[in-house]
Amino acid sequence: MLLIFATCFVQVFFYPIIQKLLKVEIIFYFLLTIFLLKVVFNSPTTNMVNGMPAKTTSFSQTLGNLRHGETLSEIDGLLTDALKASEDTGKVSKITVTLTIKPNGRGTYKIVDDIKSTLPKFEREPTILFTDGEQQLVREDPRQQKLKLEQVEDDTPAELKKLPEQSAPKLKALS
Repeated sequence: MLLIFATCFVQVFFYPIIQKLLKVEIIFYFLLTIFLLKVVFNSPTTNMVNGMPAKTTSFSQTLGNLRHGETLSEIDGLLTDALKASEDTGKVSKITVTLTIKPNGRGTYKIVDDIKSTLPKFEREPTILFTDGEQQLVREDPRQQKLKLEQVEDDTPAELKKLPEQSAPKLKALS
């Protein structure tokens, strides 16, 4: 019905104007087709159930109803974690929400949510360990000589030596 009305309206009111301005009938029908497709496919009343316009189900409202709001709270927390992880590492985060909808009879549905996240992690630095003669892992290389380091306890500040101030050497210009 809407399509027929739109076609008649465009042909009666706009066709003479467009034909005079453009003088190209092909462009008119091309524009008419685009207009009608936009009207038909963007119209909220194009979804019909039993001859009546169907209402659109709100996804955000449905998420808020799942598990008494716990699903939405979980997604909010994961989004915060994903943003922080992406900012810290400079890598991509991913959150996937899957709703499994099963008819339960007489207009009721069982909806089960599954939320998964893939957060980036920092690359871990490798630890280098050595083996001793008994095939045990140790942190120090057994082949390297050990230094005898001692801690010196002295409360007096050390006297710093100053280098003599020298003027910078002057450079000669090349001619």
